[in-house]
Amino acid sequence: MEEHYVTAPRWGWIPDPPPGLWQRLNVGFPAVATAGNTGRSAIQRCEECRTAVS
Repeated sequence: MEEHYVTAPRWGWIPDPPPGLWQRLNVGFPAVATAGNTGRSAIQRCEECRTAVS
């Protein structure tokens, strides 16, 4: 594979989120990716995630 075909990941993720991160998630307290594309952040959970944990 040639180097120019390798791209950075599109998504970011948080492998070990601190306790309470998802409950505090909002505009004033975004979750910043710590792996993958670390330039990504979130201010709310996706509908699928909210449904899975409720």
